[in-house]
Amino acid sequence: MREKKGRERRVSTRRELESKIEFFVNADIIAAKSINISETGLNFDTGEPLKIHLRMDIDGELRDREAQFIWATRNSNGGISYGFEFISDPKEHQF
Repeated sequence: MREKKGRERRVSTRRELESKIEFFVNADIIAAKSINISETGLNFDTGEPLKIHLRMDIDGELRDREAQFIWATRNSNGGISYGFEFISDPKEHQF
């Protein structure tokens, strides 16, 4: 497990999960407002978090959930790890 830097902000207990995940990004056009730009990137704000639909196998059961983007960080191998927060659904089971 990676070591986290800075203050811990988790509010729920985590457990290891190794599962193939499929995710679908809403194909709608999302309005945003630019903040700044440089030679290497762009910063912008959206009116609400970016949302995705997730499909994953948890303990042998295929689950579908909606989630919103919370954070991203670049890995040492050049990939990116993403953090998403599940959008509440009273019909869903706890993980």
